Amino acid sequence: NNEENEALRKLISALPPRKVTQAQIDSVDKEVAKLEAEDVDTEREQDVRRKQFALLLHAVDDLQRALVDEPLETPAAAADPNTNATPMSIG
Repeated sequence: NNEENEALRKLISALPPRKVTQAQIDSVDKEVAKLEAEDVDTEREQDVRRKQFALLLHAVDDLQRALVDEPLETPAAAADPNTNATPMSIG
């Protein structure tokens, strides 16, 4: 019994005081709370970026469809094909 008590006493004396351990636990808890808040912010920002990217892809798709449906007219194509339009010379 005395030997057990002595072994326990040595084990307990080798450990840091409860006050120190509790301070470390509190510090870790604060860090965890900070990281959880950062995680929420990061998830929110990632969701916004995901929506922006989806909107960008949708806009690109709309533009591609518009180009296929209505090709852009070049200045030469816009001119009347029956007239031979040439630049005027001043002189």
